[in-house]
This record gives sequence, C-alpha cells and structure tokens, in this order.
Amino acid sequence: MSHQGSGLLKRLVVATLSLLAIAFFAIGCSTKSDTAKAEAGTCIKINKASATNADTEPIDCSKDEAVYKIYSTNDKKTDCPSEQYTTYTETSGKDTVAYLCLYENLKQDNCYKQDAATNVFEHIACTDPSAKFKVTQKIDGSDDPTVCPEGEANALAFSDPKLTYCFGDPTA
Repeated sequence: MSHQGSGLLKRLVVATLSLLAIAFFAIGCSTKSDTAKAEAGTCIKINKASATNADTEPIDCSKDEAVYKIYSTNDKKTDCPSEQYTTYTETSGKDTVAYLCLYENLKQDNCYKQDAATNVFEHIACTDPSAKFKVTQKIDGSDDPTVCPEGEANALAFSDPKLTYCFGDPTA
C-alpha cells in the first residue's frame, strides 16, 4: 500500500512542477509586448521612439505606417546581420526579454523623415517641410545600390532579403 502512495506522491510532484513551469513560462511571455512576441516577417509601427524607450505595435505590412519589418526575433542577445538593420531590444524590469533585428519596409513614391536622435524612419506626407526623402524605386531581388539612378549615395540595400531602396528629393 505504501508503494501505491509513493507513486501517487511522485505524480503529484511531477504535476505540480509541470504547472509551475507553465506558470513561469506564461509569466515570462506576458512581460513581452505584442511586437516582441511577433514573428519574423511581421511589420511594426513605431508610435514613439527614444534611445531608451519605444512604443511599437504590429501592423499590416501594406499600411504606410508599417515602416519596419522584423528580420529576426530572439530571446538571447543576437547580432543583426549588418549595420543596415535596426536593433530593437525590449526589457522587463532589469531583464532583456527580446532582441529583434528590423529592416525598413518603405513604400515606393512615399516620403519619410529620419529622427536625428534615434535614426528611426517615419512616414510623412511629401508636402510636409520636414520630409527628407522620397522612395523613388523599391527593387526587390537586388542588393546592389548602384542600380539606383541617383547613385549609391542615395540608396539603402539589404542582402537578406535582397532589397534596394532608391531615394530622391521629396518635392520632385
């Protein structure tokens, strides 16, 4: 009879440990924002950005405000493929809970400005005096900035995915 009792005790201990593990996982996941929980390929809108804090949300990639796309998401510190990618880290208390690499999801014929302090791009009307550039071409399948008529100085190219943006004057 004591043998059956110890088996029941073992099952209760295992069940309790399993529930605790699930609870800790759920608590850990609940500390992440929707952006940090999103998968690669998801677009995000940056509502507010600073060097130490950002307010972001996942958004449909076809929207003009969907200026960034998630390249990768990790729970551990991971370097992005190159300096062209934007690093996004999210913290909860003293712990970093997500490391994301982002790349631009700009639209052809749209205009943008770039915040001087954060380097974050923001969609803006081309008629707005603060518009800094217009995407004159979006070339999928090419990572060669010299394909832009304006030259390499007015281009942004990514090798993965192969993508090149050509920039021009927002008033043109």
